[in-house]
Amino acid sequence: MGRKRPSSSFSNVDWPNLYFTVGTGFTNGDWRAWGAVAVDILNTNSVSVTVDIRVDDDFSADGVNHCQTGSASVPGGQTATVVMPLTNNAPLGMRGGPPMAPDAFNMNVYGTAIDLSHIVAFQIFLPIPADKQPCFSIISACCRRRC
Repeated sequence: MGRKRPSSSFSNVDWPNLYFTVGTGFTNGDWRAWGAVAVDILNTNSVSVTVDIRVDDDFSADGVNHCQTGSASVPGGQTATVVMPLTNNAPLGMRGGPPMAPDAFNMNVYGTAIDLSHIVAFQIFLPIPADKQPCFSIISACCRRRC
């Protein structure tokens, strides 16, 4: 109680984001030992907000090449953990794998395979928010070990 949390609010931009690079936002670009990126988010809006996470293995990443993106919807007025698996954890023949964290929102992930030994950046962003004034708090962000 009484702890300050980093928060972000944006206005009049199509792709509001928080961008982290190796060496400044995180220290180790070798993510092979990690199974997922997990972010705890407080959505202070009254409506759901789509939250995306993009992980880049090259600074030339453009949203299609050298990156993977996860997407999940966080309900209005709720705190949620969104989890982006870094590898396909779905059993053969299934579309999705088991939850990576209790009560978490597993993100749908798309993009080509990335080199987990060479992660250069990741970003948390809102894809073209409807009201242009979304407000949410990033409570924490971390990588989770493989099981």
